Amino acid sequence: MRMKEMIHSFILILTSAIIANNILDGLLSNIGIWHLLAIGISIVIYQNIYQDSRFSNLSTVFGVFIGLRFTAITSTQGWLFGDQTSVLDSIDAGWITYTSAPFAGIFVFLLIQVFFQEIKTDEESE
Repeated sequence: MRMKEMIHSFILILTSAIIANNILDGLLSNIGIWHLLAIGISIVIYQNIYQDSRFSNLSTVFGVFIGLRFTAITSTQGWLFGDQTSVLDSIDAGWITYTSAPFAGIFVFLLIQVFFQEIKTDEESE
């Protein structure tokens, strides 16, 4: 059962990262059909997995944070074929930083909350 929960949490992280990355990348550059297609497919997968995950909120926030940070890589002309030495525009870097910072705070808060809930359930079971 634990392995299934871990896989569902990992899928939630990936789909949340894809959604956040494509939304912010589409806003910073020209949004295209591939952005919309990736967002649509990810939303369908996300909705099917969300109820089966034990740490759905934590996985979602962590995925959004990773997706927003990953936008810096995809904004520099792609991560497979583009020039990785090019410098990201300072305005785009600011958007990425200021949108991902609140999600980092939420992630830390939820992580602490889950930690204390686990401690509480361990004490009650003894």
